[in-house]
Amino acid sequence: MAENNIIILIIVPHSACQYDTITQRRCDKRAKSSAMALLNNIQRLNSKAICILYANDNVDRRQIDMNRNISRNTSWRRNLSLVFEYLKKQNNNNIIWVIDVHSFPGYDYKTNTDVSKFGKKTKLAILDDTKYSTWHKETEALFTYLINNVDEPDIINLIRGSKNDIQDEARSFGFTSFLIEVNENKQQLQDKTLNELLMLIAKFLLKYKP
Repeated sequence: MAENNIIILIIVPHSACQYDTITQRRCDKRAKSSAMALLNNIQRLNSKAICILYANDNVDRRQIDMNRNISRNTSWRRNLSLVFEYLKKQNNNNIIWVIDVHSFPGYDYKTNTDVSKFGKKTKLAILDDTKYSTWHKETEALFTYLINNVDEPDIINLIRGSKNDIQDEARSFGFTSFLIEVNENKQQLQDKTLNELLMLIAKFLLKYKP
């Protein structure tokens, strides 16, 4: 692999939606389409960027959550670890991003319930696994970039996460990583606005130097 590439792994651990029901949430319904839109935006801006989309389309999250440590023995997570190991061994001064993409159900105005606890106005949330009072610099930089480039800054939320194992494993390899959650309710987050947000994230990934 050549040196100084931008390599972006876009991971979707909860895209197995074939068993989802009205009463039982078992997948992230808008995550994979958002991941694909992000990938397309990156390649539209820089065709030389190496983008890899890795989605779990087979294992229902009620069977096992692919974003938790317990899933590391599954074939899906073992394959992801092999990709991490390969990229680490290359050591070619590449800029490597690992983006973990999820979606959340949005605010329920009928019952006045914030199911995700991301905030009533939130359209996109950034989760950062950190044990400290400060944020990882790339997460804080993304948050600042987004709120400075949207008309309504309060639609972006930065949240302290925990046990997001893909993010944690990526960081253990020395890769730069963040997790995004997009609102699934299309009345609250229309496709046009979502794509604009994903384009901003694509621009950030291509210009920010970890």
